[in-house]
Amino acid sequence: APKKEKIDPASVVYAIPELASLGRVFRSSSPVPLTESETEYVVTCIKHILPDHVVLQFTVQNTIDDQRLDNVTVAVEGGDCLFEATGEISAPSISYGETKNCFTVLQRDVNQAMSPTTFTCELRFTVVSVDSSGDELGDSYEEEYPLEDFEISTANFMAKVGVSDFRRSWEQVG
Repeated sequence: APKKEKIDPASVVYAIPELASLGRVFRSSSPVPLTESETEYVVTCIKHILPDHVVLQFTVQNTIDDQRLDNVTVAVEGGDCLFEATGEISAPSISYGETKNCFTVLQRDVNQAMSPTTFTCELRFTVVSVDSSGDELGDSYEEEYPLEDFEISTANFMAKVGVSDFRRSWEQVG
């Protein structure tokens, strides 16, 4: 069987010029669910760690067949002065059954010591009513949907270093 190529989770960041300009991602977290899996909107978050920023990739799935979600963003609050939300990239439109990404950029105050930081977040979008073929029914309204809190921990900033010969490395440390 052909070997499955490991896709770099940061490749989605590099594909967006505004995000690629922030520098290299040195670590990407596993996706963390921010909703229950049975809810109307299923949202997960991947934290992409850069030297001075954290790019939050929110993957949003629309499971409601008579709605299209337009201008989808996630508002992030918190950060204890350590992080500040400085930018958002919306998902322009998510039709029923589709899963798309939107992004929030957090700038890190590098002069402060890193400490675990909890954020609250909320999915924000315009609901557009559609019929079974996806045509607009002319009804739309703004919606806010609370998501689970998430944390950026000190460990997110630790790079994983592979040690091939642990004993030798340990002895070199002394």
